[in-house]
Amino acid sequence: CAVYGAKLAAQLVELSSPLAAVEGVSIEGAVSKAQLGCGRGSGELQFLYLNGRPVEVPRLARRLNEAYRTFNPQQFPVFFLALTLPPASFDINVTPDKRKVFLHDEARVVDAVVGQLTSLWEPSSRAYAVTQTLPSMVGVLGRRESGQTEPEPEVVNSSVTKGEEGVELGAGAAIGPASGVIAESLGAPSFPPLSCPGVMACSEELPPRTPSRPASP
Repeated sequence: CAVYGAKLAAQLVELSSPLAAVEGVSIEGAVSKAQLGCGRGSGELQFLYLNGRPVEVPRLARRLNEAYRTFNPQQFPVFFLALTLPPASFDINVTPDKRKVFLHDEARVVDAVVGQLTSLWEPSSRAYAVTQTLPSMVGVLGRRESGQTEPEPEVVNSSVTKGEEGVELGAGAAIGPASGVIAESLGAPSFPPLSCPGVMACSEELPPRTPSRPASP
């Protein structure tokens, strides 16, 4: 299974033990953990070997998929399993390619293998891996453990403060050192009075108006 990379290898659990329910039968290899994300979307990575020969036992593969999906219902397991059986307990002359085999005591062997893997999946199904942390929470917890306190925001006490750009800040505006932003909204900016050539300002007085006289006949 190392051929498929370190990421897949980390999602597998190894096993090697005899099957107590069937005499003379042992199993070894690796299988997916029962946690979500450790399986696959299909069963393309399922390999079974019998006495060193790659074989197919459809009933065993189906039962293993059903058992695994009781723990991880969204995925299929990856497994590399090698069974060791007495030579007289199976027959390989089922198909010309000798991939499918006939187990003389197939029901007992399948039940024993499924029971062995189920007992292996049960503890791992209750384990949850935390892969990410929140940086902001890490900083807050670190300051709390060291006894440091959060800095208080600086409050501008003056009623009106004029900035460099001619913008007035409202009373009590809080400037937080951590965020560097003004907590309250800024007041409306003040602009210099407009002046246009040839236009009289509103504050200037108009000259008195002289009444017009009717024209003499």
